[in-house]
Amino acid sequence: MNMKRLIAFVCLMTAVLCGLQAQVKEDPNKIVKERMDNMRSKLKLTSTTEQNGFWTAYEQYLRNEVKAFETYRNNLAKRGIKLNAPGQNKEVIAKLSDSQLTYLHDQKFELRKNLLNLESAFYKKIKGILTPRHVHDYLNIEETYKRELANKRKAAAVEEKPATPVNAGKKRR
Repeated sequence: MNMKRLIAFVCLMTAVLCGLQAQVKEDPNKIVKERMDNMRSKLKLTSTTEQNGFWTAYEQYLRNEVKAFETYRNNLAKRGIKLNAPGQNKEVIAKLSDSQLTYLHDQKFELRKNLLNLESAFYKKIKGILTPRHVHDYLNIEETYKRELANKRKAAAVEEKPATPVNAGKKRR
């Protein structure tokens, strides 16, 4: 059951972070700070647990996650692939050559693999720092944060799309 949650969590994280990578490049320090602030406000740790280095490990994990997305974007840019926000890439993808399209999918899988490895290593690390209850709380807080972020980005993408009338393109009788 725990492994299923971890895999589901990683899939959700990947979807959310793929959305992040497609947006206007945000300041990595701002992203890390927002996530650190969110976790600090919601995860209540004992002073002993804090002294065991959770916050340092978490910050390093976040920085490595941001770095993985930067590498992904840079690799795509080297091949001339510039994606838009999720759900707004049909035109971009339609113009890609076969080799670019293959490369795009290879890089997506590479990103997912890197994120899963990063997540797994961090999970093993925090199991030695946090209590099982704190690990559970941490995972729930992360999942909730990423879902809320995905919902905000999805809502923002919907607002950006021009509204097309229901009858657009239909002839009048």
